[in-house]
Amino acid sequence: MRDIDKVLALLSEQGNLNDADLSGLDLRGINLERVVMQRAKLTGANLSGARLVLADLRLCDLDEVNLRNADLRCARLAGASMLSADLSLVDAQRADMRGCLALGMIADGAVFDGAVLWGMDLRNASLCGVDCLGTDMRGAVLRDASLAAARLHDADLKFADLRRADLSRADLHAADLRRAMLTGAIISDTRMPGVRERPSIN
Repeated sequence: MRDIDKVLALLSEQGNLNDADLSGLDLRGINLERVVMQRAKLTGANLSGARLVLADLRLCDLDEVNLRNADLRCARLAGASMLSADLSLVDAQRADMRGCLALGMIADGAVFDGAVLWGMDLRNASLCGVDCLGTDMRGAVLRDASLAAARLHDADLKFADLRRADLSRADLHAADLRRAMLTGAIISDTRMPGVRERPSIN
């Protein structure tokens, strides 16, 4: 039986996937829209192309998971662990990812418009070319992260830690950088018109 069939059978049997151990499973393209799966263990699972719209993934273990091209619109992931996870090209518009531990996460080309990344730990993450229109990134830790060519229009970055972050070619139009820390950040060809409280990078 395929991994997807096993998971869907489990879901049918108990109505949710709370606390399920799905580590290392091949779940490419699975449809888990609106599924409640709090505290599920998905370490190393392949969920590329999965549909997780409005899914409840709070406090899940998503370390080293492959979510490339997945649909995470309006998903709830608060408090999840996403160490070294691959979220490249993910659509996570309006997703709630507050407080996630995501050191080393790869999310190049992902869309986080309107999402809540409040307090998220993204140290050493690769976020090249991400879309973060109006994203709540207050207090996010982006130290040593790469945000090259990121679009951060109207993003709320108050109290964010952007020390040594790569913001080259990024667009921070009307972003809120009050109390943000940018010591050592790479500011090269970075667009900052209308930025609230233009920061010091020294």
